[in-house]
Amino acid sequence: MSVTLWFESGLAADLSGAAAVAALATGKVVLEKGTTVSIPVCGAGLPVGLPAHRPRG
Repeated sequence: MSVTLWFESGLAADLSGAAAVAALATGKVVLEKGTTVSIPVCGAGLPVGLPAHRPRG
């Protein structure tokens, strides 16, 4: 998910924040309708193999 956050949003996300986003995005965490969720997604080092600058396009 950290790679998706990087390429889709330009966020270099800490892996723990990316894991929380992944849990919600994949349905691993089920919430009641109307529930508001806040996930802190902190910046961190890029995963190995990602370019230092997000490609544009």
